[in-house]
Amino acid sequence: MRKLYRILKPLANRYSVLLIWFFAIFNFYLCVKPLKEYAASIGLNETPTILDTMTYYTPDEGYQTLSNLGDDGRRAYRLTNNAEFVFPILLFLSLSLSNLVMGKGHHYITGPFLYMIFEYIENLAEKYVLEIYPNRHDTVMKLACYAGLINTSLDDYVNTPDLTYTWKHLITSQQWFNKPIINDVTKIKLSDVSVVGNSLTKCVIKSNDVLEITTHLSEGGCAVPFEQLKLPIKKSLSNQVLEFDMKFLTNPYDGVGRHGGIYYGNHSFDRRADGNTGVDWIDRTRDRGYRFYRTGWYPDDSNVLLLQKKEPVNHLKIIIKSNGEHIIVAENTIWKNLTSNAVQLLNKPYLGFWAWGNNHLRISNFTIRPYTRCGLDE
Repeated sequence: MRKLYRILKPLANRYSVLLIWFFAIFNFYLCVKPLKEYAASIGLNETPTILDTMTYYTPDEGYQTLSNLGDDGRRAYRLTNNAEFVFPILLFLSLSLSNLVMGKGHHYITGPFLYMIFEYIENLAEKYVLEIYPNRHDTVMKLACYAGLINTSLDDYVNTPDLTYTWKHLITSQQWFNKPIINDVTKIKLSDVSVVGNSLTKCVIKSNDVLEITTHLSEGGCAVPFEQLKLPIKKSLSNQVLEFDMKFLTNPYDGVGRHGGIYYGNHSFDRRADGNTGVDWIDRTRDRGYRFYRTGWYPDDSNVLLLQKKEPVNHLKIIIKSNGEHIIVAENTIWKNLTSNAVQLLNKPYLGFWAWGNNHLRISNFTIRPYTRCGLDE
């Protein structure tokens, strides 16, 4: 470290520090840019989970994360990984020169130097597993994990200034770039809904944004008046994002089990009617999972959206693009290029939530916002 200290010491002045910090921040922007653009393209308000943002993970969890990204997400991750090969040296110089300008000795470049070494090990391991995917190399995946863990412990290294912790936190949370892409979010107040289907269905509004649906022997639902949706009158669902929490409060044992979801289209009384599109969850063995379908009692197998764990998630996002393509996001699982029956062209469509017989379903935090890519409507 003394030799490295003697090399760096003549370079340490306020101008070099400002310049190297500028390059470090600009490189960080280049690192997160591909992931932010990918997130924007699928309507996410934050960057998707990648290996860098996970503290500890098993090889199975690591490869599941890569699988969840999909082809486009992994392509964006590779671009981010390439940019990250410049970042460790810039961060090392930024922290080390800052310490030297403040008159600190050679011990204060040890932490940044070790951080740089293990950051390169982590980046190389991540690059390898990305390049060979879908093939696996569990040892290299473990190496990426453990190198990241060592860097996490180096955050509190006594010879490293607080700036290292700040930068590591910045990398992990990406807080500078995690601001919502879209601000005009409309939270739907479920103040008035009407029962559809079985007349014994109960639509209970617990608060302005919590709706509970209780069904009896046959299915029923709750239709939301168009006025409450705050959508445009013409081509109302074109370039719109529907988000809501959905939780089953009972688990019926009747061969179908938990079953319910959302429908929207040109018919208010029957989610299976011609012209409606539906997204729902079903426990039934032969098609267990989320289903996306236009109409009909039994959706095609191609529209059964399978989850790895085969359990419903709490939060769903449905993106309806102007060309009719649907994107459905269930937490980190994304299904793209789904086609519907032109609901994006409808004026003042119907929308409601429904549940199969003997189900109790809670809908909450229902929001609608325009779909944009990088801040611009398609």
